[in-house]
Amino acid sequence: MNYKRKILIVLLVILILTAVAGCSLSKNNEVKDNGENTPELPTEIENWIENSKKIFLGQAYEYEDKLYILVTYGEKPTGGYTVEILEINDKPEALEITVNFSEPEPDQTVTQAITYPYDLKIADPTDKEIIFNAQGSELFLPTLLGIDKLEQIVAGKDGIMVFEPAPNSKTGKSVSFRGVANTFEGTVNYRLETMNDEKLLEGFTTGAMADWGYFEETIEVPDTAPEELKLRIFTYSAEDGSIQNEFVIPFTVSE
Repeated sequence: MNYKRKILIVLLVILILTAVAGCSLSKNNEVKDNGENTPELPTEIENWIENSKKIFLGQAYEYEDKLYILVTYGEKPTGGYTVEILEINDKPEALEITVNFSEPEPDQTVTQAITYPYDLKIADPTDKEIIFNAQGSELFLPTLLGIDKLEQIVAGKDGIMVFEPAPNSKTGKSVSFRGVANTFEGTVNYRLETMNDEKLLEGFTTGAMADWGYFEETIEVPDTAPEELKLRIFTYSAEDGSIQNEFVIPFTVSE
């Protein structure tokens, strides 16, 4: 083999390796369609991904004759966390989705920034039950119960995410309190208060435990209440009854 031919072979190998590398996909924030790049997605799906990426969750949503399968790993403190939908197995009784999760090794060099790893694949629509099987660094993947897809989250903490009311919004006397919860026994407690912390009423609603369950409650504001109010949302500790996961949504009652 002469010198020029050797050089030509080396160049061809380099070109092939470059092409292969260009086709590889990051497992963090890339969108994939059965292993290939999906350059454009419907706005509906893009918004859905944006609404979902902060929660550890598996979802399947049918839109325009396609089944979008989305797995989000939630907010992570650094890079190095990955999620990959490995297999979509169409069995007679269910559509089984195998998902692999990984975390960075202790000595691994990673991006020092908050990341939101997720994976998206597209399949044919189905009426079968959809089952997510987790492996790797996670053994269980929470799913969404009670609604088809996650809506925009306007407030939340830990296992409680609220769709409405939005902070500093205007409401009527009947306040729609909606969201999803993944808490102990699925309970979401709330307290309607004045801006001076005076309690007007207290109640609870139910989401889910282990999975994310939808909750919806209508809170009737007393006629004697002032316009400026706040909704205190929390859970009670199963160990000592202390308040946990607490956050506040201020709002204005407008006739």
